Amino acid sequence: MISAPMLQTVARIMLTENQESLETTISRLTQTQDATASPSPELAPQLSDAEWANIVTGLGGRLGARARGHKSSARCFIEAVLWMAGSDDAYWRCLPIEYGANHSVYVRFSRWVKAGQWEPVIAGLPESDARRADLSRLVATHRASLERKQRYANHQPA
Repeated sequence: MISAPMLQTVARIMLTENQESLETTISRLTQTQDATASPSPELAPQLSDAEWANIVTGLGGRLGARARGHKSSARCFIEAVLWMAGSDDAYWRCLPIEYGANHSVYVRFSRWVKAGQWEPVIAGLPESDARRADLSRLVATHRASLERKQRYANHQPA
């Protein structure tokens, strides 16, 4: 979708070129935009309610208590990370906006890796589920990256 200021700018350019009225040009552009715009698809939930209940029981302390809330941001966050894990090495900036700000999700993911919070989530997924393997791979890759950065910062040989 084109933003309103951008639409007005395009309309003004077309107005000077075609000598149409501003309202006519904006109307024509809006109709064209509506006809070509595809509706943003609803994202399918990454977790069933039963899987979520299984994961929440594994999360301890305040994290588990906060995750049990009706509108849990923890569930949305975990679903965002599951989307990333299953997206074939997509960049974090490719994360759909419906899951939240990509940088916020990444920073929270990284903090959870450092704190070892992903083990209960991985354990809460069925053994034969591809999401479990994808999430394990993503967490292991990130952990290895953090260890490399730490070794480099400390100038220690591998």
